[in-house]
Amino acid sequence: MTALPTRLGLADVRAAADRIAARVRRTPLLALDALPGLLLKGEHLQHSGSFKVRGAANAMAGVTADEIVAGSSGNHGIAVARNGRALGVPVTVVMAAGASSDKERVIRSLGARVLRVDGGVAERERQALALAQRTGALLVPSSDHELVVAGQGTVGL
Repeated sequence: MTALPTRLGLADVRAAADRIAARVRRTPLLALDALPGLLLKGEHLQHSGSFKVRGAANAMAGVTADEIVAGSSGNHGIAVARNGRALGVPVTVVMAAGASSDKERVIRSLGARVLRVDGGVAERERQALALAQRTGALLVPSSDHELVVAGQGTVGL
């Protein structure tokens, strides 16, 4: 997929923060003695274990789709599966053959279907798009989607 030009700004990120407030944790900034002056955002404490839940939650807010499809190597798929379960919407995550089997197990444990495809990320994305078009499902990409990007940007607030 080619990156789309965007006109996202701070107002979009703030609007995303309002939309996802009930679906994400407010994670702390962590100081490290070994790196004075540097703060780390504790997104490992997020519901899904990564910041990806922010983008998925924003893109899926108010969704009325009958099904959701996402291409993912793991963290985005976990986030989409978690949000899909909360919304009561079936999710299919398309994963490349080399993606983590541990992350696949987590995605399945959240109730999503996993479809493995040969090839890498480009093939995974092509197959996810084709599946969404064929079934009429909502495609929630892991990047290059304004709502996903705005949601992920909330980590900076």
